[in-house]
Amino acid sequence: MHDGKTVGDRGKAGGRPRGSVTSIPRTARGEPREPLSGSVSRFLILPWVEVRNLASHVLGLSVKRIAADWEERFGVRPLLLETLVDARRFSGTCYRAANWLLVGQTTGRGRMDRAHVREGAAPKRVFVYPLVPKARELLRGSE
Repeated sequence: MHDGKTVGDRGKAGGRPRGSVTSIPRTARGEPREPLSGSVSRFLILPWVEVRNLASHVLGLSVKRIAADWEERFGVRPLLLETLVDARRFSGTCYRAANWLLVGQTTGRGRMDRAHVREGAAPKRVFVYPLVPKARELLRGSE
């Protein structure tokens, strides 16, 4: 659920890391406990393609397959999917239509900004899709 707060980029000093949305436990070196969440990095349907409900349909079909595909390929079954949507260009309508949850927004500095100088340059909306019941609790390690 969206709490109306900005979710900071990973590793930002003083910010709220995206992982805190699910509070994924980390090792002593700060790495995720396990690769239990997957990221959808590219999804685009070109504007001249006019097929009713195509985007949400494709997302729905992908969600049904991805856990088994990842387990076969990487040996781990993800519990949650995450994607970032450029808030200045897109609203994320297809993700909402496919039942993804808006959980917040990044600070917009980007992963390559190690000096933390580009705050607000490109804010992204953070959407997640739980692949199993109680994904949040499982990622926190409480179940």
